[in-house]
Amino acid sequence: TEFTMKESEPGNIFARLYFKYLVETSIYMLEPYERIALNCLVVVLLLMSAYTSWLFLPHHTVSQHLIGIVSSLIGWPSPPAAGDLAS
Repeated sequence: TEFTMKESEPGNIFARLYFKYLVETSIYMLEPYERIALNCLVVVLLLMSAYTSWLFLPHHTVSQHLIGIVSSLIGWPSPPAAGDLAS
């Protein structure tokens, strides 16, 4: 396969992004079956990251918010915000 990108094709943005991905990660040098395996690995890692972010981050943020509400009802000082930890 020939990996060239003409500047006269502005409408084909997905092909341009895929070409950029191939060149910047040096995947274009791999055999086709190696490229498929590596792309599958990248997709699986991205999907796992997205799933765990969707699964755990809302719980974490809700639990931190509830801890702040409960501590304010009891009269305890609120836990510090993330930016306040450095000071």
